[in-house]
Amino acid sequence: MAFQFGPAGEEDLEKVFELLRERMAWLKEKGIPQWEPEEYWAAFPEEYYRRAAREGRLFALKDPACGALAAAAVLTQQDRGWDGETQAVYVHNFAASRAYPGAGSLFLEYCEASARAQGKQSVRLDCAVGNERLNRYYEQRGYLPRGWVTAGSYHGIRREKRLLEGPAGKQNP
Repeated sequence: MAFQFGPAGEEDLEKVFELLRERMAWLKEKGIPQWEPEEYWAAFPEEYYRRAAREGRLFALKDPACGALAAAAVLTQQDRGWDGETQAVYVHNFAASRAYPGAGSLFLEYCEASARAQGKQSVRLDCAVGNERLNRYYEQRGYLPRGWVTAGSYHGIRREKRLLEGPAGKQNP
C-alpha cells in the first residue's frame, strides 16, 4: 500500500486527536504506563498541535485512498533536552494506528530519509522507561539509548539513530 508522508494541516487535527486517543486507550488496556490522558493533554493540549500544524512541524502518514492517518508526530529541528551540537531531527508525540500494521516503521523511515536529505546527523526521540515493548522496537530499529529524560511523572530513555552517509556507509562524526 502506498502512503503519503508530509506536513499535516489544521484540517487533519481531529484525525490526529483521534489517533492519540486510540493509542492512549490501547496503552491503558495493555497496562503500559505511558500517555495517561489527563496528564498527557495537560502537557500537550490541542493548541500545541494546532501551533505545530500552523508552523509545519506536525507530520502525518496518510492512506491516500480514504485520507485516514496511519501515523503522526511533531518533528522539530532542536530539543532543549539534548545537546545543541548534533544536527538532528527530533520526533515528538509519535503515534501509529493499529489499523495499519507497519505504519510506524514506515513513518520513521520517512523521517530518517527526510533527515538525511536535510544533512542531519541523526534522528532522536524518547520512550517511557516502563514501556519495554516500545523500547525493544526502537532498539531493533537502531535507536540506541543516549541518556534519560524526566518531565513531571514521565521518566524516559532518550534514543538516537545515527544516520549513515556516503557510499562507504560511514557515520557522520
